[in-house]
Amino acid sequence: MKHFFNPDGIMVIGASSNPEKIGYVVLESLKNSYGGRICPINPKGGEILGLKVYERIEDAPECEMAVIVLPAEKVPDAVERFGRHGGKAVVVISGGFKELGGKGAEYEGLMVRKAKEQGVRIIGPNCIGVLDTYSGVDTFFQPKYAMLRPERGSVSIVTQSGAVGIIALETLAKAGVGIDKFISYGNKADVNEIDALRYLMNEESTKVVGMYIEGLENGREFLDVLKEVAKKKPVVVIKAGMTAHGARAAKSHTGSLASDGRVFTGALRQHGAMVAEDLENFLDLLNFFSLRKCPAGGRAIMVTNGAGPCVLTADWICRSPVVRLGHLSYETRKRIEERLPDFVNVDNPVDLTGSALPEWYEMALDEMEKDENIDVVIAALTLQDEGLSGSWRNLLDILPGREKPLLVLASGGPFTEEVSFSIQKAGVPVIPFPRRVVAVIEKSVEYRRWLEKQSI
Repeated sequence: MKHFFNPDGIMVIGASSNPEKIGYVVLESLKNSYGGRICPINPKGGEILGLKVYERIEDAPECEMAVIVLPAEKVPDAVERFGRHGGKAVVVISGGFKELGGKGAEYEGLMVRKAKEQGVRIIGPNCIGVLDTYSGVDTFFQPKYAMLRPERGSVSIVTQSGAVGIIALETLAKAGVGIDKFISYGNKADVNEIDALRYLMNEESTKVVGMYIEGLENGREFLDVLKEVAKKKPVVVIKAGMTAHGARAAKSHTGSLASDGRVFTGALRQHGAMVAEDLENFLDLLNFFSLRKCPAGGRAIMVTNGAGPCVLTADWICRSPVVRLGHLSYETRKRIEERLPDFVNVDNPVDLTGSALPEWYEMALDEMEKDENIDVVIAALTLQDEGLSGSWRNLLDILPGREKPLLVLASGGPFTEEVSFSIQKAGVPVIPFPRRVVAVIEKSVEYRRWLEKQSI
């Protein structure tokens, strides 16, 4: 697996000089990010993007990895020749294989046999491939002007769907959440979710793993590996194909037969995965665990300069079987009252009112940190209010570095989005809506409880 992420040289087999072709965009993606040797392969030869084009695989210098962008019927031969030329790993972007049945399935089977004969691993076909923000490997055929790439970070994503992967990457990038590795495995003719999960288990740069799964062929082995990984780092799973219609869509999408949704999600939880409710919850959990550890329990305290969002949050907390409203000790309440103006309401939420300044948040948070009755803090920010909008940069010194898990709840337009991005980059997860905040706390507490059971 390591050859996919830190290869000694990359071939692009099927490179094109036409900017409208996938073979051009893949080459451009690599040239803009990967600092190693890149060898385009095209029978016409010449030059593309300033790179010498080799007419045959055998004419190029040896490379450990190749990205293949050829019609399905030509892929098996290319895989075999690349393997004979010293290749170790292949990403097959092309579609037209098992997902179509018939001849496509035959081409996929032949490709796999050729790869095994040469000792070559395959990701794909019918995928967008891999991204490694540290080595610069980027096999995407989505041009950079059309698709954001996240900065370096600690989240790794494994997905059967390239489109879901794109949504995840762009949403995290806009929020300021960094990525370590990304694997889109498509039809999983060779490398599958088990291989990817086992590899990421020992990657120190990966703090949390997110997985989009449509179906599994070897559920027992997957669950066994999942349990081992979940003991070391959080794994967040979103399961598609939960309904009969969804299962049929999954089969036509990647040729995968989706498992029974309810049975499978129950097994996932028993083996340590946090099963996301939807795509938003999936991304929120990846965001949270990229920056924070599990709270010790579900007792939540809120501090705010605008009580409305906290009232809504309290409603969601009361619906949760895991999260509950925390109560500050008498001593904590007294210390907060002594440090803040008389009109501040010290309850849950601690309502600093619309007059609040960043320093007021600092005073309240300092005292909340000491209270053993509290497990997690929600700082609800109405950033549009003058007290915060004019001095919001002070929040970047006040919010990060807290011992208790802290989430920021903030929603709004461009200004709020800009400030939220800065807070996120400073190391504090920002989530825009009350239900989503409570859902993150709930899943993280459930994971903490699972971990504690494993040590008994």
